[in-house]
Amino acid sequence: MIQHRIKDSVSVEEILEKYDVSRPIFYKFFKRYNEYGKLGLHNISKAPLNHGRKTSPEKENNLLVLYQKYPFFSSYELQELVSIPAKTIQKIFKRKKMHKSYLPKSQKKTILLEFPI
Repeated sequence: MIQHRIKDSVSVEEILEKYDVSRPIFYKFFKRYNEYGKLGLHNISKAPLNHGRKTSPEKENNLLVLYQKYPFFSSYELQELVSIPAKTIQKIFKRKKMHKSYLPKSQKKTILLEFPI
C-alpha cells in the first residue's frame, strides 16, 4: 500500500479502494513509514515508557551509597535518612540481592547519634 504511493505515485483514492482501508488508517501508516521506515509498519506498543510512581534513580543511588557505608542499618532507619518508604527500600534490596549485616545495638546507637535528622 505504501510502496504503491511512493514508487508508483498512485493517488490516495485508488489505494483506499484497492486495499479497502480508511483514509486515517492509510495516513497513520504512511506517517509511521516516513518516520521509522519499514519498522514503523509493525504494531507499536502504547504502554508508557516510565512508571509514574517509580523511585527516582537519584534517590536509589543515594540509598545504595548509604547502604555501602552503613550495611547494618535497617530499612526503617534508612527510611529516615533517604525519605524513601521502608517497604520500597526492602523491595530495592531484594531486587538487587542485597542483605543486611548486623551490628550490636550499642554500637549502632552511637552511629545514629551522628546523623542530624
